[in-house]
Amino acid sequence: MDKGQHHDTPSGTPQGGTISPLLANIGLHGLENFLNQFQKNKGNYKSNRYGFIRYADDFVVTATCRKDLEEILPQIEEWLAQKGLQLNREKTRIVHISDGFNFLGFNLRQYQGKLLIKPQKQKVLEFLQLIRDWLSTNRAVEQKIVIEQLNPKLRGLGNYYRHAVSKEVFN
Repeated sequence: MDKGQHHDTPSGTPQGGTISPLLANIGLHGLENFLNQFQKNKGNYKSNRYGFIRYADDFVVTATCRKDLEEILPQIEEWLAQKGLQLNREKTRIVHISDGFNFLGFNLRQYQGKLLIKPQKQKVLEFLQLIRDWLSTNRAVEQKIVIEQLNPKLRGLGNYYRHAVSKEVFN
C-alpha cells in the first residue's frame, strides 16, 4: 500500500525480515487449539493428547507415542494448507526424545530418564568459526579492539545458553 494505492508485490515477505515472525504467529494462531481438541482418557479425567511449543514459525508437537504423531501429522498438514502454509519437509521429523532433536539452537534429549537441554553443537561450531574468521582477518588489530569486538559476541552466546546444560561449551 502506497499513498492509499494497493500494489501487488512480486514476492512474499523474506524469511528473517522484521515482519516475518509476526506473520508466522498470525498464520499459526489456532494450531494449539486445534491440537487441544484431541483428548485422551486418563482414569477419571481427560487430558490433551498433544503438547505444543511454538516460536515464530518453528514449532514442536509432542505426544506419548509415535503412533499418535503419525496420525496427527496429515491433519496438521491439512490445517496448515487451509491457511496457505505447508510444513518444511527437511525440518519435519518424528523422533523419540531419547534420540533428541534440535530446536532454536538447543538440543533436547532424554538421558536415562532425565531431559537435558544443551547448546546445539552445529550452532556452537558456527559461532567458533565466526570468531576464528574475525581473528584471522584482523591479525594486526590491537588487543583493546579485539576485546571490544569479541566481548559482546561472547556475552550474547553466554546469555543465550546460560539456562541450558552449557558447562562443557563454556569451558
